[in-house]
Amino acid sequence: MSGDYHRIRTLLLGVEQLRLEKIDLAVQRSDARFERLPETLAESIEVANSTRGASRLARALSESTAESLELAVQKRPGAIVQAVFPIIGPAIRRALSEALRAMAQDLDQALQETLSLRALRWRLECLRTGIPYASVALRHRLHYQVEHLFLIRRESGLLLDHLCRHDRPGVDVDAIAGMLTAIEQFVQDSVASGEEGGLGGATVGDYRLLLSHGPCLRLAAFVSGVPPSNLGRRLDELNETLHTLREQHGEEQVNLPAGALADLEELKEVDPVRRRTSGHYFVGALVASILVAMLVWSWMAVGWSRQVGTIRNDLDALPGFALLSIESEGRGALMINGLLDPAGQDPRSVLRSLHPGVRTDWRLRPYVSSDPEVVVRRARQQLALPHGVSTELDEAGTLHLRGSVPFAMWYGLDRRPPAVEGVRGLETGGLDYPGMTHVDALIGEIESIRIDFAGGVSAAVADELHLRALVASLQALQRQAHRSGLKIHVRTYGFTDEPGPLGINRQLRLRRAEWLGEAIRSRMNESIDIDVSMDTLSVRFHGRCRAANAQVMSTPLGPPNRRPD
Repeated sequence: MSGDYHRIRTLLLGVEQLRLEKIDLAVQRSDARFERLPETLAESIEVANSTRGASRLARALSESTAESLELAVQKRPGAIVQAVFPIIGPAIRRALSEALRAMAQDLDQALQETLSLRALRWRLECLRTGIPYASVALRHRLHYQVEHLFLIRRESGLLLDHLCRHDRPGVDVDAIAGMLTAIEQFVQDSVASGEEGGLGGATVGDYRLLLSHGPCLRLAAFVSGVPPSNLGRRLDELNETLHTLREQHGEEQVNLPAGALADLEELKEVDPVRRRTSGHYFVGALVASILVAMLVWSWMAVGWSRQVGTIRNDLDALPGFALLSIESEGRGALMINGLLDPAGQDPRSVLRSLHPGVRTDWRLRPYVSSDPEVVVRRARQQLALPHGVSTELDEAGTLHLRGSVPFAMWYGLDRRPPAVEGVRGLETGGLDYPGMTHVDALIGEIESIRIDFAGGVSAAVADELHLRALVASLQALQRQAHRSGLKIHVRTYGFTDEPGPLGINRQLRLRRAEWLGEAIRSRMNESIDIDVSMDTLSVRFHGRCRAANAQVMSTPLGPPNRRPD
């Protein structure tokens, strides 16, 4: 049965089965061809390039490649920038460096010759002949010649073409090309960084060697004389032209133009058209007058600038003055902004004495200076110290005073010294007043005298001598006080021993102090200010304590009812 079934299926489906097998085989062949498409396409492009079909292939792919690149720039500009940056970056840097180098060279040469005698002579020639100054300067300065020009293949160092002047002896051009290639390779390997680095120029004997580097070609020029700064740019332009010809016609058709040397030199004489007029001498005199006026003005401007610097230094050296700004308002006039301490030295008087011909507009604001000299001056002003008193400010801010002052000032400084900005402390141990030694001796003598009592308030007979001595010392002290400008005040004290009731002893001390005060007052030739102490200790002296004593206080002359604290 199975054999019959197979024959029947073959008869019915044999043709369709055969057709399906052919279709399957075609599909398999297509898949294999698509899998081998990258390798086949690369081989086809290589074959096209090797059989000089690159131009046709380039024309076929140019439109698609341009559209693809345009879409890639629109969709992924960052990736395109990163791809071309290694190429564009070095080219931009090289162009900028060459432009800046040429500009610096031209600027340096222009500054060197601006006021030179040669430049003045050229300007006089311009006025005399009517020729522009640039043409005259070009005719006199650009004396150079391109002696040899080499065209070298960059990769191999093979000499492609050479031009030289007819009046120059022949040289071994192949050896020179090889030498330049070797030097360039040495510089590239040892000194330069990156593929774009290389030798840009050198000095060979009396010649100046200029090089222009391209992707495939290198130009080398041996120049005699002083070439202009833009000769290197002209050499680069010629190199770019040769690269364009190479891309269009191939390397075999690239040669140096016959007029390349003349194009690089451009030594064209300017035909002088002399225009003699009767005003030549007048023009020369006018130019000379202008030059003299410019020199005088420059000298005066430099002098004024130096004077402003001197004024600035003088003001900076003044204690108590801080210079904020100084602006010139024309020669001989200044506007000065600063801070001035009232105790500092007045900068206006200093400037008038040192620079009397300068007009000044002052803008001053007050401030407190911490300069030691100003602090001492401020203290002398506030304390009204006499000229004989010396002052010294230490590092801690303490002001030491030494000398003789009136008693009222000495008393005020010793008791209640005023506050001075910048002074942290006041040391008055070195101060005294007239008669201070005598006054201190009399006060010490008075306070050492003790009037003893036998009992009650009757003084002992022997203490009458002490009382007379006490009164005599008080009278001497009062005379000295008048001479020294001070007023004395006496306070009497009474003393008792410990035994006895407290109230009785207190009354007894008070009566003894009052007795001593009345005894002194009755024996004094002049009135004296005496009061009685209401607060006295029981025992004041060693030994016997039944006594009375007087204490002296000195104050400045004042109202009669004034009492010391």
